[in-house]
Amino acid sequence: MSDGSETLLMEASDILELFPIGYSSDGESLYLARITIRGTDFEALPATGGTPEILVHASDQTARDWHLSPDGGRIAFLAGQATDSRIAARAFVADLIAGAVPQPLSSFADGLDVGDHFNPVWHPDGDRIAVGRLLAEGGSAAAVVSLSDGELGEATPGPQRGFDVPVGWSPDGSYLAVRSFEGSSPSQPGRERLVIVELGKGRAELGDGGTLDFIGWVGGDGR
Repeated sequence: MSDGSETLLMEASDILELFPIGYSSDGESLYLARITIRGTDFEALPATGGTPEILVHASDQTARDWHLSPDGGRIAFLAGQATDSRIAARAFVADLIAGAVPQPLSSFADGLDVGDHFNPVWHPDGDRIAVGRLLAEGGSAAAVVSLSDGELGEATPGPQRGFDVPVGWSPDGSYLAVRSFEGSSPSQPGRERLVIVELGKGRAELGDGGTLDFIGWVGGDGR
């Protein structure tokens, strides 16, 4: 609160972890990710407190890297998906308003059903999602998927080696901030850099050493 006071919104004892995600577009609900032994649920808690309502069962496992769409009606996140040989980290999209079963991001566009995914983030247009991916043959630029028409592109130029993990689009959608890793896998990521990708034009590394954390953008033109 602005006066430094605190308000208890809810209490729960049957959880492993509880994370606030963001507010609904009308500001009346706070979206939560509740992780229990049954997996991960997305819930809506009245902004004034009370009993949360389960909106979507996200996964029987621990979901992570969740991001609300610009209109607050959908959520993109990562969860485990069984493949022929292992459990891969894959991106999913869930409609919080309809409460429908989450859909794999690969169901919107061909070519995303291989490798691991990283941190799906929404484009300001509310239709496209950038997601990092690690292919069997090596790293690549982040993929950009349109949910409306299934178009699959890339946030190029990509890294010469390693892989990019998206962290945030600029307000005008012309730039994508990424965590760029030089290694070959999440277990051996190698050197990490914070990089700004100007789509179709170039890449610029921020800082001159050390670790930088992305917080957000300043200015409507994406700078």
